[in-house]
Amino acid sequence: MSNIICIDCQEQEVEMEKMRCGQDLVVDKCPQCGAVWLEKEELIDLIKLGQFYIQYIDSASDFKAESNPKRLCPQCKVRLNPAKNKKTPDLQLDKCPRCKGLWLERGELMRIGRLYNK
Repeated sequence: MSNIICIDCQEQEVEMEKMRCGQDLVVDKCPQCGAVWLEKEELIDLIKLGQFYIQYIDSASDFKAESNPKRLCPQCKVRLNPAKNKKTPDLQLDKCPRCKGLWLERGELMRIGRLYNK
């Protein structure tokens, strides 16, 4: 598990923090802007854990990073592609075409979680 740099706060080289959720899940969160990096299938695992962990991960941040127009995967360094979720068609996520990871800006995880954990 190597540390990754936030793609929105990369000019300040902000290192993502490892956040433990439940027994087996560890996700990356930027301590500055609140963005979250989820590796393949981690969104499903997080939704299964429930709203408590979603709120824990997607907590408020006073800092608003400017969205990086390059949007390169923090692991593969390839351009992230826009991705839509069936339940949230108005929400555009950023997905890596290679490793299938998801980049979520602060608040996006909460929006997804509310729909799946009703």
